Amino acid sequence: MKYSDDELLNNLKDVGLRATPHRFLIYKLISKSKQPLSVSVIIEKSKNKEDVDKATVYRNLFSLHNAGLLKKIDLSNGEAYYSFETGEVANQFVCSKCRSVEKVDGDFFDEAIKKMMKKSKKFKGVELSMIEVCGVCAGCR
Repeated sequence: MKYSDDELLNNLKDVGLRATPHRFLIYKLISKSKQPLSVSVIIEKSKNKEDVDKATVYRNLFSLHNAGLLKKIDLSNGEAYYSFETGEVANQFVCSKCRSVEKVDGDFFDEAIKKMMKKSKKFKGVELSMIEVCGVCAGCR
């Protein structure tokens, strides 16, 4: 879904955040991305548009995430990725070579989790699942 500048500005206002030029730039950049973005990619893309330093990017990611506007995805490789918060569970494929991330439709995983839950002796319900599948992307083969 595409969001207009006015919708993004209203989102910031609704959670009590000022729409500073850098914050708006970072928020808009992430809202336009179809895939989660790593901090290093966010920094690189922000620098291409404006003179933004690392500390500013990290501060704004922190405030946008804490306000509930961004989803932070901590992957097992130790790198954090950010995506626009939609309320959906984040499942993804992660390339073990280049660390690129691709979102995956949750329906497939939901069915698999339901089957696993039936077999489990310890767990009888899942509140939230995030599945990370590691492999090698087509670009790295």
